[in-house]
Amino acid sequence: MYVFLGDELLSEDSDVFQEGFAPGRVAAGTRLMLWLVQAKLEKSFTETAIDKIAASTGRLLRLAEDEADLLQLYSPAVVNRTALFRTALRTLATRHVQVEIRFSYVTRGSVDALNAKVAIKANHLEQQFCDVMTGATAKVEFLGAAELWKRANAVPS
Repeated sequence: MYVFLGDELLSEDSDVFQEGFAPGRVAAGTRLMLWLVQAKLEKSFTETAIDKIAASTGRLLRLAEDEADLLQLYSPAVVNRTALFRTALRTLATRHVQVEIRFSYVTRGSVDALNAKVAIKANHLEQQFCDVMTGATAKVEFLGAAELWKRANAVPS
């Protein structure tokens, strides 16, 4: 899980999490993005991975959820990374940040051979992200070996 504010990767010691941080330092409408990555060594994309991310993020992203309860269900690392996003969202609520949730599902498989059920579940996952975070934009992307190779060989801007 990665959390970005604008183009900055947030960590536990980022300014936004410090005592006395003034939300006004962040421009209204700045993008706050949660980027989830699931990387598998499998040779195909499965429904199970989509189902698992849907089940866990439905609860992890809900702002009303108690962190102590989440720690009973998920690893501290997962809860802490999600807490970065939740805390940033709460801190910057008055700045009307543009929330984006991305899920990248990466395997050694071929995107061209994507099962129709997996594609349908990906669409439902995007809708779930938007339902949990009202006003958010959501994107599920599939990256196979060919897409990874293309990105690895691209010249950075």
